[in-house]
Amino acid sequence: MRISLPALFAAVLVAASALAQQQPGRPGEGSGLGPGQGPPRVNTLEPPQRPPQPATACDPSFAGKYSELIRRIAVPEDAQQYGPCHDYGAWNGTEYKGHTNLPPNAFWTYSAPHWHIWAKTGTAGTQAGCPDPTFGGKYSSELRRLDIPQDRGRYGVCNDYGAWTGNEYQGHTNLPNGYWVYSFPYWIIYANRSR
Repeated sequence: MRISLPALFAAVLVAASALAQQQPGRPGEGSGLGPGQGPPRVNTLEPPQRPPQPATACDPSFAGKYSELIRRIAVPEDAQQYGPCHDYGAWNGTEYKGHTNLPPNAFWTYSAPHWHIWAKTGTAGTQAGCPDPTFGGKYSSELRRLDIPQDRGRYGVCNDYGAWTGNEYQGHTNLPNGYWVYSFPYWIIYANRSR
C-alpha cells in the first residue's frame, strides 16, 4: 500500500492539532492556568522587589547628616530587617541585642553589619539627596520628578534603583518607562542610560 506524500503530511497535521488541544491531567493541572485564565496580574503600585542581595555597607554618616561617632556595634543579623543601609534616626535606648551602656539621646544608622551611634545631626542642607543624581552622567534626559519624601526610610537619601516599567507609584500615574533614581525627596525618572 502506497501513501502519497500530501496525504501523509495531512495526517501528521491532523494528529498534531489533536495533541495540541489535549490538556494533560485534570482541569487546573499541567499549565498552572485554569480555563479562561491569563498570566497573573503585575502590581504596578510599587517598584518590583529585587531579590535579596548580599549586605553591603554604605556611608553610615549619610553624606554628613550625622557627625561625632560615639560608638559602633556589630549586629549582622539586622541586615535582614533593615537592609544593608538604614537611617533609623534618634533613639533613647541604652541596651540593644546584648550591647549595654549605649549612649541615650543619640542618632542611629545601620551600615551592614554595624550600627553606628552618632552624637549630632547636621542641618537640613546636608540632608539633601544625591550630590549628582545622574551618577556621573550614567543617566540623562529627565522625564519626570516625583516628590515622595516618605521613601527616604526605605531607599535612603540617594539610591540608583535602575530600570522600572511600572506606570503608577504612590499616587502618581501615567509614569513613563525609564531609569529611576531616588534623590531625597524626589524620584527622578530618566530616559537614557549610558552604561
